[in-house]
Amino acid sequence: GFNDSDSEIRQIAAFIKSLDRGIPWHISGFFPTYRMGDVPPTTAESLERARLIGLGEGLDFVYNGNRPIAGAEDTICPGCAKTLIKRRGFRVEYSLVDKDGLCPFCASGISGLFWRN
Repeated sequence: GFNDSDSEIRQIAAFIKSLDRGIPWHISGFFPTYRMGDVPPTTAESLERARLIGLGEGLDFVYNGNRPIAGAEDTICPGCAKTLIKRRGFRVEYSLVDKDGLCPFCASGISGLFWRN
């Protein structure tokens, strides 16, 4: 309710895209604490709305944090739309991105640093 209107979210997404559409944007929810203990927490629906706006504005990698929303933490290839990195919280369930940062299905570049053990 303080800085999460559709207009504000679009402006943030447009700014990030103006720098590089491949910059990851992590959207985290607010939890009431200290002097804002009377403000309700950000809902999962509000976080998902923000993520979908960011994707709709043309960002390749938009993630929700600190709320369990199915698929909202995963890395999806901007070229072929396959799930390349499946996450649950701070755990990576699997990663298909090769060490050069390419999608194994369509060879699109994926922003980030990738390594294998």
